[in-house]
Amino acid sequence: MKDHLTKQDVTPEVIEAGYAYIAAKAVAQTVTDTVGPIQAEILQTFELYNDLEVEHGLPRQRITDPDHVYLSNDEDKVMAYYAEVDRVLKSRGIKPQNMDADHCPILVAEDEQRQAEYALITAAARMMEIEEPEEFNNKLLCQRQGLEKRQRFVELAAALVVNL
Repeated sequence: MKDHLTKQDVTPEVIEAGYAYIAAKAVAQTVTDTVGPIQAEILQTFELYNDLEVEHGLPRQRITDPDHVYLSNDEDKVMAYYAEVDRVLKSRGIKPQNMDADHCPILVAEDEQRQAEYALITAAARMMEIEEPEEFNNKLLCQRQGLEKRQRFVELAAALVVNL
C-alpha cells in the first residue's frame, strides 16, 4: 500500500470519480432542499400518527416530519400522502414523469451519491495499491465508527482531486 502520494500518483480514474461524487452530492442536496419542504407542506394536510412508536409505549403524536411517515399504520392515508406528493412533484416538473410513483427523488439522488462514493473509494484504493480495492468500502465500514471513517475517506479523496 502506498502511504505517500504525489500529484503524479493521482489517477484519471480517481479524478473522474472525485468529480462525479462532488456532482452527485450537489444534486442530492439540491433535490433534498427542493423536495423536502414540499413533502412537509403536503404532510400538514394528512393526519398521520406515530402508531409504531405508540406500540412501544411512546405517546401518540401527529407526524410532522416526512421522514417519519413510516411510523403510521394507516396504510390508506400513507398511500394517499405518497400519491399526492408524486402528483405535486410531477405537476411542478420536479419529479420526472417517467419516474415510478413509488420512487422518491430524494432517495434516488442519495442512492446515486452512495454509488459515486463507492466508485471514489474503490478508485482511491486502487490508486493507493490497497489489496482488494473493491472490498475497501466494507473494510472502512467494519471498523469502529465505520460510517464516520468512510465519510472522512470520501471527503479526503474528493479534496485530493479538487486540490490538484
